This record gives sequence, C-alpha cells and structure tokens, in this order.
Amino acid sequence: MTHGSHARRGHALVAALVLTLALAPSAGAADQQVTATQGNTFSPQTVTVDQGDSVTWANGGGFHNVHFDDNSFDEPPNVSLPPWTVSRTFTAPGSFTYYCEAHSFVGMTGTVNVVPVEAAAPTATGPAGTAPVSGQAATPAACASKRRFTIRIRGVDRVRVKSIRVEFNGKEVPVRTQTIDGRRRRTADIDMRGLPRGSYSVAITVTSADGKVLRGARTYRTCAAKLTSSGLPQL
Repeated sequence: MTHGSHARRGHALVAALVLTLALAPSAGAADQQVTATQGNTFSPQTVTVDQGDSVTWANGGGFHNVHFDDNSFDEPPNVSLPPWTVSRTFTAPGSFTYYCEAHSFVGMTGTVNVVPVEAAAPTATGPAGTAPVSGQAATPAACASKRRFTIRIRGVDRVRVKSIRVEFNGKEVPVRTQTIDGRRRRTADIDMRGLPRGSYSVAITVTSADGKVLRGARTYRTCAAKLTSSGLPQL
C-alpha cells in the first residue's frame, strides 16, 4: 500500500470518528450522581439540577438510605448495605433536603436544588395595541419546614459534666443520654416543623463539674441542609 493510500485511509478514519461523535446522543448534563460514602456522608452534599432532571444515589459502603425531610421519598425503605442504587426525578422547583436514617445524627444530610424551567411565551397577545404577553417562570411555593432531626453534642465525652442546656428558637430542648455504637452519647431532638424559610440557631451550653462553662452553636436553614456549626472548645 502506498503512502498516499495510508494517508487517505487515515483521513477516512478520522472523518468517521468525528461523524460518530457528532451523532452520538449527549448525556443529560444536569442529571447528578451522589454517593453514600463509607465515611457517613453524601458526596457531593449539595447538587443542582434543572426541573425535570434526576438524581441517582449509590451506596458506596455502610448501612445507608435516602429519606427526604418531607417524606416524599424514602429509598431503600430500610437502611441497607451495598450494592443499591436509587433515583428520583424532580418535577417541581425548590430546595429539597434529605438524610440517612442511620446517620443523620452525625450530619449525613444532603440537598437537591431544583432550578425552575421557564414556561414558553404564550402565542396569545394582550389587549389591542399592547405587546404580547411574556411567559413567566412559576413562583416557588413558600417554605413550610417539615424537618425534624437529632443532633449529637460533641466534645464532652471525656469531661465530667454537671449540666447541658440546649436551646432552639428560644426554647429549651431536652437532652438525652443514649448508647450509640457502644458509647454514651448526649443527644437532643430539633423540631423545625412549621417554621418559615430562614436560618435558626441551636445554642449549646455545657457546665463541667469544676464550674467551667463551654458554649457552642449550630445553624440550620429551613428547606435546606445545615449551614454551619461550631463545636464546643476543649476543656
């Protein structure tokens, strides 16, 4: 085969490859993949999709599931070991939060932000002499929180504690002592149900047996995942 034949064959292969790539269907760029990790996190914790797109969760290790705060999605129904994969398509705009039922107390939560798709402009026109009516995106419904979860008070495992006070939204929250993973843990239930959209702080005050006082705070948002937290300083 001559050099010219080799060149023509090479050009033909390149052209065929370019044509194949051009005709290949493009993947939905807005669809997202989330992994429930062995370290008890969702990775990535926050994803953004367009209205009508999907999110798929896969268990990367450990006992996990995906439970949305508004109870609209709970898969698998019981926390399970891998392998499992679940998917949800989001048909309405808004911010949707979820958690793993087995590990919400250690902050295994996530958020899906769904961007509204603008409606097409109607073909009808307004009254005579006015401009055509423009299409408008649907206004997201007002937030009415359905979040209720348990926090674990960290930094007091090796401290002789005299008292712990937890306040949320101006009210004291009972503190419980539980055995989790074979260790005594102090927890408090935070009930955000019915609260409007906004940021709310959980104030934690710990008094040690020798009279030292430690203070910490955690900030949460309704209709979204946890914002920030500050742990208790070391004694």
